[in-house]
Amino acid sequence: MQPARALQDKPPSGRDTEASSAERYAAATTERAAASEEGAVLIACGDALGASVASHLLEAAGIPIARANSGAGALALLEGGRSFDLVVSDLALPDESGLALARKIRARYELSRLPILILSEGRLPEDAAAAFRAGANDIMAKPYDAEELKARVGTLLALRRSVRGLVRTETAFLQAQIKPHFLFNALNTIMTVCRMDPSQAEALLLELSRYLRASFDFDNLKQQVSLGKELELVRSYLAIEQARFGDRLHVVYEIDAGLSSALPPLTIQPLVENAVRHGVMKKPEGGTVRISVKRDGDGCEVTVADDGVGIPAHALATIGERRETGGVGLANIGQRLKLLYSADLHVESWPGEGSRVGFRIPGGGLDESDTD
Repeated sequence: MQPARALQDKPPSGRDTEASSAERYAAATTERAAASEEGAVLIACGDALGASVASHLLEAAGIPIARANSGAGALALLEGGRSFDLVVSDLALPDESGLALARKIRARYELSRLPILILSEGRLPEDAAAAFRAGANDIMAKPYDAEELKARVGTLLALRRSVRGLVRTETAFLQAQIKPHFLFNALNTIMTVCRMDPSQAEALLLELSRYLRASFDFDNLKQQVSLGKELELVRSYLAIEQARFGDRLHVVYEIDAGLSSALPPLTIQPLVENAVRHGVMKKPEGGTVRISVKRDGDGCEVTVADDGVGIPAHALATIGERRETGGVGLANIGQRLKLLYSADLHVESWPGEGSRVGFRIPGGGLDESDTD
């Protein structure tokens, strides 16, 4: 992206106009999609009276609450499929310390993905250091002031909402970035096919229409889309590219039946595009792209592999730190997976032999309100 410049008399270049249009579109789309949502708060407290008081205070502020009377109970709720935006835990729980619970939560969720507020019995200097080391975002002493509790909870929920907003904005901006080279090549391919096989040209126009519709479906800018919708985008993209490259591009799908997972939009398709453009099409004879989505426990494992040219070792070492020009880079996909699921994007490559990129989507913890 070009650095910001002072206003000048000369008109902006086409590239600047395209970028600013994408930014305006992304901003408008994100604003439409941002609902006034309050995240659910999970209260872990062995003291029934204390839990009741905290619940009443937060529910009075319009915040949905769930309660657990132990660390094990809190973990069971977190793994049960319901989405939470904050955990409020006593430092002392019946079955374990709140610090132990915080460490277990932090092993699954990053600080921004699921904030933790610890309620201490008053030894703040010592407890605070231990709480922060365990992964807590904040700590306050009992007895607490009601307004202070609501303010701290509100701040941590705002942190969680800001992360959701970042994901929405990033997704909107990525979707708003039309790839001129792909559209130009697709239309050229269709025009060429039209002279020889009008029915195939009609089918390719339909695939291009599906691709564009799936790429620009902003009506419900969700954090996750269905696996079926993402694969529809992949199939339409590959149908056009196979018509363009002919026998040089082979595709193998290995999709387990009955999967109903959700995942961030524009996650699999960019991996496939990278495999085509930077992998198999770099070889004169072309090659094969293999898309695999397999059931893995309560989630699924997604892998995109190719037998193309591979990635040089020096580039592989920094591939997660940069964005590909004009497209959705691996760094962006990895960042969104980390924010939403605390999951990693795994990249393997063998120069001259091909590459494999994969990630795991957990089955639990998906917020159904954030899928279409």
